[in-house]
Amino acid sequence: GIDEAIVPGSEQAILILSDGSQIDLTSQEASQPIKQGTVNISNQQSKLQYEEEIADIPEPVVAYNELQTPKGGTYQLQLADGTKITLNAASSIRFPVSFTDSTRTVYLAGEAFFDVTHTGKPFIVHSETQEVRVLGTQFNVMAYADELIVETTLVEGKVQVETADNKEVLKPGEQAVLDQKTLTVQAVNTDNYTSWMDGKFQFKNSSMEEVMKRLARWYDFSYEFENEKVKSLHFTGRIDNQQQISAILKMLEVTTAVTFEFNDEQIIIQ
Repeated sequence: GIDEAIVPGSEQAILILSDGSQIDLTSQEASQPIKQGTVNISNQQSKLQYEEEIADIPEPVVAYNELQTPKGGTYQLQLADGTKITLNAASSIRFPVSFTDSTRTVYLAGEAFFDVTHTGKPFIVHSETQEVRVLGTQFNVMAYADELIVETTLVEGKVQVETADNKEVLKPGEQAVLDQKTLTVQAVNTDNYTSWMDGKFQFKNSSMEEVMKRLARWYDFSYEFENEKVKSLHFTGRIDNQQQISAILKMLEVTTAVTFEFNDEQIIIQ
């Protein structure tokens, strides 16, 4: 049945080292510590941790690693400066193994929550269409390639969002939305945008297209709208991300004018 074929996501990711080698972080070998230059990397309880050894090296080498989650995967990462990052499903982050530059720059595709340690050096989250510049703070960036907008949501502290054309400084409880080239700031309930870290989908007047896109990233399924009109139906609600998919689809059917069928490993929306 559908619940055997489509299951909730879990903590899983792949680490790509600077030499290109890949480590599946759920594998047995991944529990062995790794050393890169002056940094020790450990992987325990679904959290990857980088720790800098104090060393007098005249010219440290700047090496980058990349953490990638599949659809249906999430993972935690602690960088060498103490910054904590939680990566959502179908996302990747590229980061320096140790921080030697005057700025700390990481590269994000997808979604992540950042809890940035204040070291005095600016911390920059670079995604395809914008940069978020901070010193030390908590915020969420949603920058999936298949989404029309990029959302930067500030929980505490201060961030500056920069695009090719604009620059905005956010206060806690504000969100910057980048729609193509337009950057706007609005006050939001930040819980709606960070609840994914607590295993909840929070939908607020979200289109059915948006709902299916987010569910598909976590439950890793393919889907098709047989009726285009259904895409624009809206749904508001909170869903536990470990629920069986059949229960979620049933609830959507009850609350919106939509029906689902499952055949050929695909969910058909009517």
